[in-house]
Amino acid sequence: MLFILQSTLYWLLLVSSISAFVIMATVYTAEPHTYHTLDTKKASSTIVHTVDITHQNITSTQLGIVTTPSSTDIQPVNLELATSTPTTETIVLEALPASKPTPTTTATDTYSVFHGAFPDFGGTEDIVTTERLAEFETLAGKQLSFAQFSNNWTTGIKFPADDIATISEYGITPLIRIMPRSSFRNQKQSDYTLYDIATGVYDNELITWAQQARDTNTPLLITFAPEMNGDWFSWGGRHNGGGTTDDYGDTTTADGPEVYKDAYRHIITLFKEQQASNVSWLFQINATPAPHRAWNTPENYYPGDEYIDWLGISVYGATTQREQTTAFDTLLAPAYEQVTNLAPNKPVMIAEFGITERDSKPSWIQTALTSIASELYPNVQAISYWHESWGSGNSAVELRIDSSTQSNNNYRTGIAQPVFISTPLLPR
Repeated sequence: MLFILQSTLYWLLLVSSISAFVIMATVYTAEPHTYHTLDTKKASSTIVHTVDITHQNITSTQLGIVTTPSSTDIQPVNLELATSTPTTETIVLEALPASKPTPTTTATDTYSVFHGAFPDFGGTEDIVTTERLAEFETLAGKQLSFAQFSNNWTTGIKFPADDIATISEYGITPLIRIMPRSSFRNQKQSDYTLYDIATGVYDNELITWAQQARDTNTPLLITFAPEMNGDWFSWGGRHNGGGTTDDYGDTTTADGPEVYKDAYRHIITLFKEQQASNVSWLFQINATPAPHRAWNTPENYYPGDEYIDWLGISVYGATTQREQTTAFDTLLAPAYEQVTNLAPNKPVMIAEFGITERDSKPSWIQTALTSIASELYPNVQAISYWHESWGSGNSAVELRIDSSTQSNNNYRTGIAQPVFISTPLLPR
């Protein structure tokens, strides 16, 4: 092991051994705005620290790191100091390979989570501007990896070329929420029904959409009709047959989930036929189903591994002052278990999360980001905060991260953790 000591020496200090400690280090990759956490138990590294030796207990402050890939674990780092006296020394530590490596731990175990958001693109969720992107990044204190917006069908099935271009040219990945709705008000509608989509009524428009998506030559992530296990959108299972089994398709399967699954499969098949290989697909449930019924479960809606690339979960605390606060982990844990049991090898995205302003909001945000950063949910590889506010008075919904100074500070502090990265979710 090599140690480089730079100091002016006044007295002799001999450290015979230091038993064990773990250094959490930050790796700065060649790509801009990319950060990863690295536990030196999981990779060989050379770590530069300053060491204060004026006290009996040696303390360290990180200066930088150069990684050396290794498939072995790391032994506790040993310090060997030659003669020295000044109050501060610069020490380069080189970690020793472990004599008994753990087979499941390798240098590829570094955990990171893409940082995304809906950065207040307006009430219609499609007012996409660079100013709104930049404003959110300023508030968050960290750049985005991806940004999401809605592709509403209120004026027809149209490809959102300008919105995609704005986000892509900003240097991040667009996440498009295809929202098959003709109105923002009605939970039931006669246009763009899941049955009509599944049976090809809108194929011409969807094929054109797919061709235009392909021709962007830009990586796109799309979610179709998200939160289908809720009852607030027209495509919710409850509004499309619910748990009945004799009005559509397989008589042993609940009609609501089955027609959704067929509609989503049909859309993805059309895209594949148009060779839109730059498109990835997100399947997004709500953490809390509505209604709570045996038929209304993620596995009944899921199109299948051959269709879906990402699994998504929406996790919301209270959105009005009258609602009771529910802890982030209480909401996420059961939904996470459901989707990971459904497709254990798929990456998971917290596709939406947020809470309205109230006394508990700062701690709710802090808990959410801490739980994710601590790898409590190891399949989670991306998060996207829903940054929006609307209404006033008792009906106000204040989800924005800057709804209060403390909420904003807690988001900034939490997202500053190196585990949250700004590399584009889908690289070019």
